[in-house]
Amino acid sequence: MSPRTEAQFEKIRVDRKKAILDAALHVFAEEGYHNASISKVSKQARVSKGLMYNYFESKEDLLHQLLNEIIVKETEVMTFLNQDEFTDQTLTDLINHTVDLLKADTKHWKLYFLMSVQPEVLKIIMADHQSLHAEFFAKYLDYFKRKGHKDPMLTFRYFGAAFSGVRMNYILDPDNFPIDDVKNLLIKQFIT
Repeated sequence: MSPRTEAQFEKIRVDRKKAILDAALHVFAEEGYHNASISKVSKQARVSKGLMYNYFESKEDLLHQLLNEIIVKETEVMTFLNQDEFTDQTLTDLINHTVDLLKADTKHWKLYFLMSVQPEVLKIIMADHQSLHAEFFAKYLDYFKRKGHKDPMLTFRYFGAAFSGVRMNYILDPDNFPIDDVKNLLIKQFIT
């Protein structure tokens, strides 16, 4: 058997880090960030506790990297929204793309949702990504204002609550929730 190549070692490192992040998402979602420990994550990932520290400095570092990985996925949804102003097509694309992501990896998004509603995790999400949220918040408000809504803030809040509710209902019951039909109702109500 020949020695491993540098490319093989790199693949092992990438795979191990992904396994640890997946395990952390599971443990943080199921037990709560506060109750989770590096030991529990390492056991779930089937790696030694010492090896965990080769990849992550602490439980908080692990959480930050996990959240950044998830935010990158959310940002993918928003990259095509990086326009001067939102249009009907932009929001239609946003809704369609978000639903496609949910359907492609429902379990991952369910765990993320369960983890993200924990108060200590929510604080970190808001602190780390406040500028991104503020930028899109302003674009939504401008969109609803240009659409002629009397109270663009109220319409934005309503849209956000409805869209979050659609995502949450699908995540909690993916086999029975009619996500495509509800998605079309959402588009019809807010865009067309």
